[in-house]
Amino acid sequence: MFSARILNDLSLFFRISNSTFSNLSNSGIYKNLEYGVWQANLKSIYRFSDKLFASVEYYHHKSNTELNGGIDLTSLAAASLSLQSGLFNNLSPVNFNDRNKTVKMNKVSTELYGNLSKNSFTKLNITYDFTEELFKQYLTDTLTNGTRINNNNYYSYLSTSLRHEQSFEHLVTKFSLGLDAIDYNIDQINYYSKKNNYYFSGLAEYSILDSLIVPAVFLKLLIMKIKEQTVLVLI
Repeated sequence: MFSARILNDLSLFFRISNSTFSNLSNSGIYKNLEYGVWQANLKSIYRFSDKLFASVEYYHHKSNTELNGGIDLTSLAAASLSLQSGLFNNLSPVNFNDRNKTVKMNKVSTELYGNLSKNSFTKLNITYDFTEELFKQYLTDTLTNGTRINNNNYYSYLSTSLRHEQSFEHLVTKFSLGLDAIDYNIDQINYYSKKNNYYFSGLAEYSILDSLIVPAVFLKLLIMKIKEQTVLVLI
């Protein structure tokens, strides 16, 4: 982990980590049971003035997990071996010698926020997130009779939002508006979906008797567009 103040108005934060469970040293674990993950996070904050700031953040994740499906009990029985002896023998056959899942994630988020006017706070956020999951089985084992699988699932998310709060003597108003665009694909069941959500919300609170009583009015408008259908929700 590393953090530093590069300039008077610029701060930087960086973190990277790795976790691995491996059988490269023949440590006695079962076949096809390795695991590894890399994660990295980078964030910077820039101060334009005492009232206006900007930040950019990036997150990366990559992991690979081997999935052996446990001990092959049928093979144990065929070899006249007991379950107990098979559980504690790392040479015992497993159900899948060549099955694994790889996950890749990348997320970028940027914000512009501050006090643009007296007794107010405003924030603009843009976020993009993409996740890909690869599930593979028996693609490199040319001798197997097992089912070959090559599934590529992904999920993407784009969000844009604007939020503003304003305080007066007894009145506080808040509003937000934004867009969420979601796109995902699942190979295994041959499913694909894409939808967009547009929303607007507003809140007004009025303080009476030193905040002993605070009546409020809330409104939310949501428009969901899924494929060729549009749904309007008013709260």
